[in-house]
Amino acid sequence: MQVMRLFVAIPADERLRRSLVAIQGELRRTLGEQFRWERPSNLHVTLKFLGDVAVDGIQDVFRAARAVASASGSTVLTPRCLDAFPSPARPRVLVLSLDDAAGVVADLARRLEEALAELGFAPERRRFRPHITLGRARRNARIEDVGPDLAAVDLSAVRDLYVDAITVYQSDLSPSGAEYTVLAEEALGEPEDGTFEEM
Repeated sequence: MQVMRLFVAIPADERLRRSLVAIQGELRRTLGEQFRWERPSNLHVTLKFLGDVAVDGIQDVFRAARAVASASGSTVLTPRCLDAFPSPARPRVLVLSLDDAAGVVADLARRLEEALAELGFAPERRRFRPHITLGRARRNARIEDVGPDLAAVDLSAVRDLYVDAITVYQSDLSPSGAEYTVLAEEALGEPEDGTFEEM
């Protein structure tokens, strides 16, 4: 059975990407090469990671994503702080955490979870926290608390993220890192009787 590794996300726009690349450069100077930094084209807010999906089921994913998008309005996510998962003291992933003041994106993620659960995808157990991954710790790296380094970064130039569409991506893993391909994209608030825009 042929499968594709998929996820649904909100892509960072070009202006936000440029400001995040500058942040990555600053963190690289303070943290060295202990982290593998995300490519600018890969910067996004994940709404739902699907994993391996049978090719003959991808159209169902498109339809579920379209139904959710059509019932959602646009919104804005604002930069909150730099953070690390699971914690700054034990950093495996460095992220920009975002504020979803109106709760629109959290609601979008919840309804996407529900729609995809009907297709058999397991729901995410962790609470949705909108963020953009900036870098991941290299294997076997021994990294001390990065809290002070993250707190020292000035985020005043980091742009808001205007959320007006969701994207279905294919993820291909390679030794140099994941490569993402846009499979389909849908504007929020579009009538559901339209056609999902495949790329």
